[in-house]
Amino acid sequence: MKTLKPILCALIALTTLFTNCKKEEILPTDLSGTYIGYTLTNSQFFSNYFTNEEKVVIESVNEESIKLTLYSTNWGTTTVTNMKINSSGKTCSFSGNGSIVINGMQGGSQTYDCTLIGTVDENKHARVTVNVPAVMGGTSIVFTSGTAPTDYYVADTYEGNIEMSIMNEPQGEPTLANITLEPTGNNAVNIILPSIGEGNMSIPSLIIPNIPIATSDHQTFTIVETSFEQTVDNRNYTGTITGAVSDSKLTLNYSIKPGAMPMNIICVFTTNDNNGKLLPTVNL
Repeated sequence: MKTLKPILCALIALTTLFTNCKKEEILPTDLSGTYIGYTLTNSQFFSNYFTNEEKVVIESVNEESIKLTLYSTNWGTTTVTNMKINSSGKTCSFSGNGSIVINGMQGGSQTYDCTLIGTVDENKHARVTVNVPAVMGGTSIVFTSGTAPTDYYVADTYEGNIEMSIMNEPQGEPTLANITLEPTGNNAVNIILPSIGEGNMSIPSLIIPNIPIATSDHQTFTIVETSFEQTVDNRNYTGTITGAVSDSKLTLNYSIKPGAMPMNIICVFTTNDNNGKLLPTVNL
C-alpha cells in the first residue's frame, strides 16, 4: 500500500491539472458579442483605406463553432458560418469560407465569395481579415476592435498649392503639388514632401518620419511641431514642420534651411477646395 500512495497522489494531481486546463479553454459562448472597431482595406488600386465605427458580431452555433458577421459602412456585410474555434492558451483563432454582399455606388448589390481568418484574445480584442479575390483584383479588409490610432484618420495624399517665401518675401508663384501623410499605426505619420524650388533654393523630395498626430475631438487633428534634419546628395537640410487636418483638408507649414544657406525657406501648403478623401469606386 505504501508503494501505491505516491502513484495515487500523482494521478489525482494530473486529474486536477487537466480539469483546470479544460476550464480555461475558450468556448464559442465566451466569444459571443458585438465588437466595435475600424477597418483598413487594401487592393491593387489603393492601400490602408480607413473606415471607423465598423462592427463584428459573433454568435455561438454549438459547443465548438461560431458564426461571424462583419458590418461595414463601405464594404457591405460579410457572413461566415460554422467556423470551428481553436484555443491556444487564452487566445483563440478561427477561419472559414463565406460571402460578402457589397452595395454598388449606383445602387444594387453583388455577392462575392470570401475567406476569413480571425483571432480573439483574453481581453476580447478581435482582429479579422476578409479576403475577396474577385473585387478590384483582390481586396483585403482587416477589422481591428478598439479605438483607431489617430494617424489613420488623416493618412492620405493631398493635392494643393505651396507658397514659398524668404524673410516674408514671396518667391515666385504658388506651386501645385501633392503631399502624402503615411500611417504608422502608432499615432504618427511619415510626411512625404515634394521637390520644389530652383537653383540654390531647390529642395528635394523629403520623407519626414514619425511626426505625432494629436486630437481632442477626432474632428480636427494637429500635426505636432517637430524638428528634423536630413541629408540628400551630400547636402544637409534642417527645419521644422507643423500643421493641421480638418474636414479632410491639410494645412502644412514647414521651414527648411538647405546646406549653408543663411536664411530659412518658408513653405506653406494649402489643400485645394476640390481635394479630400474619396471612397474608391467598387465595380460590381
